[in-house]
Amino acid sequence: MNRLYSLILSAAALIISSVFCSCSETADSALRTEPITFTLPVWPPENAVPYPQLLYWNIQYYSGNSSGTFKLPVQDTTGASFKLEIQSGIPCAITAQPVTRTADINQVFFYPAGCIYPADSIISWENGFPASVCMQLYRSPETDTTETSAYLGKFNWKKFCSMLAAKEAGDGSVWNPWMLDKTAICRAIAARSFRTTLLTIKNFFSIETAVLYEKTEKSSDGTDIGMLFIPRYIPLFKRQRETETILLKKGTANIYLYNMQETAIITGTSGSNMTLEITAVPLYTEK
Repeated sequence: MNRLYSLILSAAALIISSVFCSCSETADSALRTEPITFTLPVWPPENAVPYPQLLYWNIQYYSGNSSGTFKLPVQDTTGASFKLEIQSGIPCAITAQPVTRTADINQVFFYPAGCIYPADSIISWENGFPASVCMQLYRSPETDTTETSAYLGKFNWKKFCSMLAAKEAGDGSVWNPWMLDKTAICRAIAARSFRTTLLTIKNFFSIETAVLYEKTEKSSDGTDIGMLFIPRYIPLFKRQRETETILLKKGTANIYLYNMQETAIITGTSGSNMTLEITAVPLYTEK
């Protein structure tokens, strides 16, 4: 049975007319709230893939000067949803981080799913990155909360998500929004100077999965070798299997779930200049 959770989300923020996205609001709208149901992604994301067991979702939300975090245990992962009472006219950024059971420990490994209301109320893996951008802008200590809320209410989040979706469709196996420079994107949005060139992944390379398979042995738990190296950005895994290539960021530690017991840390600048380390799954300590 699907479960619906209700919480109260209040925010005190100034609403002003939009020049980049929508229609004007009256001062009374800052006092209105509305109950919104947010739908979570299905888990596992693909039935054919041995994803680890989902224990619960760690939900975060930011809207104006209000924010919160709560756990959402899920018994039926199909169509699971929760409800928030949110303030009208204020963008609400939601992220849903899956906490899974891997190697007999709790783990936060995958990038979160997300959405930005009112642009959307369906929480998806693709919109986890734009939701985290909005959230980072809200919680920046360098900005005034009321001023930031007012401007973020103007910014066209729906168009921003659409641009990311177009990049996803066009770039395919060489697209992972979490490889973008999120700090630069946040600064540009805050400075009213955002441009689409910031949505281009730089300093990356791709290698054939066979190159990595040659450096490893078949998973000790009997997992099909083609199911190894699950990326943190879930939509990327299907394209990775179709193209038999793995997308890597230069000069950083690229972390993949090697099997249900270990993770793979890949660093380098090319297929001929690369190191691979297989290590135990790290313990997740809640804070």
